[in-house]
Amino acid sequence: MKGHLLMSEKERRRKAVFDMVALGAWTLVEATEHLGLSSRQCSRSYQRYRQEEDVGLVHRSRGRPSNRQTDPGVREAILRRYDEVYEGFGPTLAAEKLGKEGYGVHHETLRRWLLAEGKWQRKRKHSPYRSRRERRAQFGALVQMDGSLHHWFGQDHPQSCLIEMIDDATSIRLALMAKEETTEACMRLLWQWVERYGIPRALYTDKKNVFIIRARPSRYEFITDRPATLEEQLAGEEPRTAFGKACAKLDITIIPANSPQANQSETLSL
Repeated sequence: MKGHLLMSEKERRRKAVFDMVALGAWTLVEATEHLGLSSRQCSRSYQRYRQEEDVGLVHRSRGRPSNRQTDPGVREAILRRYDEVYEGFGPTLAAEKLGKEGYGVHHETLRRWLLAEGKWQRKRKHSPYRSRRERRAQFGALVQMDGSLHHWFGQDHPQSCLIEMIDDATSIRLALMAKEETTEACMRLLWQWVERYGIPRALYTDKKNVFIIRARPSRYEFITDRPATLEEQLAGEEPRTAFGKACAKLDITIIPANSPQANQSETLSL
């Protein structure tokens, strides 16, 4: 009965690879590439494994006290002095004060000791720049639409645009590949989404001309500088982009990036 041997995940992985080498299924060269080791290091590790079995893979210093470990009596004396005189001081200032009294200790070492004893808590220096909002609770409440122009099929082929819609609540996606992020391509993708999942309540988009042309001081409108049609004049409406007009008929609210509507929803990051 040899007892139990505690191995790390890396050591277990190395054992599995060396077992394959021992069985003749892999070569040492293949093991070297798979483990990311130098050929010399892999060969030495494998030979130690063959001689000592699993024990040969375990780190030599495991279970041994560190040569740099502080004497327990010194640690206890420093913490006692901290409690007596410097309770509530930060580790950096306390280490400086203790050093003047002859209790030499690095401030990071003192910080670890105080954290371990529950005498100090980590404090955030600055509040986060942005607070991440919670995702929408319901599927279809908010869907992001964006396009990415890239050499998707290699540098030898022209650029194409991957247009994608992502549901905020579930991360369900639908994508379409087109030559460019045109109104027609965006409408085709939106229609595919409607046919498959239904009409979304709101779309989160960037401010490309497909979606928006001009902004009012108080809010973004999906309007363009083209002359109003007779139908729009009779209805008292301003001319919209074709995409904005289609969304209006479907009762889809479009929230442009960095708009007041987006700011009210905090950070929109899908």
